[in-house]
Amino acid sequence: MATASHRIAGVTMIVIAIAATGCARTTASSLVASDASGIHFGRIMVSVPFTDLGLRREAEDQFAKSYSGKGVMFVPSYQVLFPGRSYSQDEAQQVIRGDSIDGVLFITLNQAGTTAYRTPTTTSTQCAANDTYAQCASTTTGGYDIRKPWASFTAQLYDARTGRSVWIATENTRGNAFANSGTVVRSMANSTLKQLEKDGVIPE
Repeated sequence: MATASHRIAGVTMIVIAIAATGCARTTASSLVASDASGIHFGRIMVSVPFTDLGLRREAEDQFAKSYSGKGVMFVPSYQVLFPGRSYSQDEAQQVIRGDSIDGVLFITLNQAGTTAYRTPTTTSTQCAANDTYAQCASTTTGGYDIRKPWASFTAQLYDARTGRSVWIATENTRGNAFANSGTVVRSMANSTLKQLEKDGVIPE
């Protein structure tokens, strides 16, 4: 049977685990083209052309994983157009049409970096004494660097049948001290989907 101290220790570990979880928040602003009403998409290819292939794959896969609406499928671009091959515009359009892609969502990384600051240093002293001696011990905490990642993106959706842009958004993502590049792109992808749903471009 667990003692009270064991239960407290367990709760403390849970709190620490939650506090150490990387998370990020994305804010977005978007516009829908005036002639976009009535356009329906069935298969949207999402392209996030990062030079890091692992990060690119994670970002593009996130759209397919996170979208829970019906009637639209998000297809990672690396599954349609092999990143290790060069395509002319006509060749790319032929491949896209052959895969029944009717929408193309491009995500462009505008800027990225980290915000760093140093935590303050705090020193605490505890003393114990009796009739014969006194002993004190000091503990210093803080004084280390914390880095928080950030990035800004532009998302643009094209009607693959006409080549016209029908939706555009700018997004700014900020991560906490435990976030990494993967945390940032997942937040961006989820925010993009929510904004597309909010604007009525894709069904919720």
